[in-house]
Amino acid sequence: MAGLSELSARILAAAPPLPLAADHWQAVVEIMGLSAQQARITELILRDLSDKQIALVLGISESTVETHKERIRYRTGARGRMQLAMQVLAISHQVR
Repeated sequence: MAGLSELSARILAAAPPLPLAADHWQAVVEIMGLSAQQARITELILRDLSDKQIALVLGISESTVETHKERIRYRTGARGRMQLAMQVLAISHQVR
């Protein structure tokens, strides 16, 4: 069986890329006021990873992923993944 880091690498390799340029992503993170972990989880959500995959990649439990997602929802007002993605894209268009 593959090691955890190898599995994480495979998950990330199979995921679609972040739909923003790195400088725009950093600006979005700052505008949204996300912590480093919240930003990483938001990035992985935008790359269409499931909570289980996010937990594997970050080496945390699924319940910890859910806790971070709750805090992201509270901070951004987004009710779900799609609304979060739409907010990120809207903010990224403002910083261009």
